[in-house]
Amino acid sequence: TAETPARKYFDVAGMDTSVKPGDNFFQYANGNWVKNAVIPDDQSGWGSFYTLYEENLQKLKGLLEDAANSKAAKGTDEQKLGDYYASGMDTVAIEKLGAEPLKPTLAKIDAVKDWKEFMNLVSDMFAQGDDYLLGMYVGSDEKNSGQNIAILYQTGTTLPEKDYYTRSDSSNVAARNALMAYAEKLFILTGTDPAKAAADAKALLALE
Repeated sequence: TAETPARKYFDVAGMDTSVKPGDNFFQYANGNWVKNAVIPDDQSGWGSFYTLYEENLQKLKGLLEDAANSKAAKGTDEQKLGDYYASGMDTVAIEKLGAEPLKPTLAKIDAVKDWKEFMNLVSDMFAQGDDYLLGMYVGSDEKNSGQNIAILYQTGTTLPEKDYYTRSDSSNVAARNALMAYAEKLFILTGTDPAKAAADAKALLALE
């Protein structure tokens, strides 16, 4: 029988072997790729992990579309996935419902009177998968890589990092103003009076 050709897992096309690795290893390993790569207009960066992520999204989309069109038996995982995907793609129904599905959660928020009630709300929502202030995942213990532990981290801020909230240069001020304008629009869309929506947007920024 013919031998199966060896599959190559390491792509050397992006290397620039005209550069000595001891002089500039990055250029040696990536020079041709950097020279020829084009960042797509809708991306902030590009590389193998970006393409892997995009390809995975397309494959997941295909699986969900197949499930939605499968007419699978009721109660099966395929039926549940298909219905869930179809509900998210039904923009007509979504627009018709508006903010109605959010009202039970908004009522819980409105009912909060002090920080203890607030923390109880955060705890209840966390149990449902909403990480308002704290996120959690399981990963390697940084002090002992031989074991995995539950790791907590801060969530709940809209802007990427601290400097967006504290620096006074024009770009960061513009980012904060854009956040308040966005929050104000969301408050109005959920039925808040415009004047109160503006005040609530400022309060949201102050809290973050």
